[in-house]
Amino acid sequence: MRLALLGRWLVAALLCAGPIAHALDLAAEIHRCDDCHGPNGQGTVLPVNGRIAGQNEDYLVYILKEYRAGHLAGVNAAAMSYCVRQLSDGDIRALAHYYAHLQ
Repeated sequence: MRLALLGRWLVAALLCAGPIAHALDLAAEIHRCDDCHGPNGQGTVLPVNGRIAGQNEDYLVYILKEYRAGHLAGVNAAAMSYCVRQLSDGDIRALAHYYAHLQ
């Protein structure tokens, strides 16, 4: 009896816990960024999409969080907000670190 109650409690707890944290697939996110910002973030795809390679890491973290929060407006704000909405703070830091160290 106790084992059955414990099992039910465990199942209920797992169902109520929410989504399991995802691991960032950095390669897939970089590919998504490349679609608009060009290979290696060079900014060569469209003139309105900036170069992100070599940008200041803290700036990239800040601006990605602003896009994620929906605080920015402009020609690319909706697309950027959509692209980063699912990223965690750690994901954003990983992407910012990657692009900041490119030339």
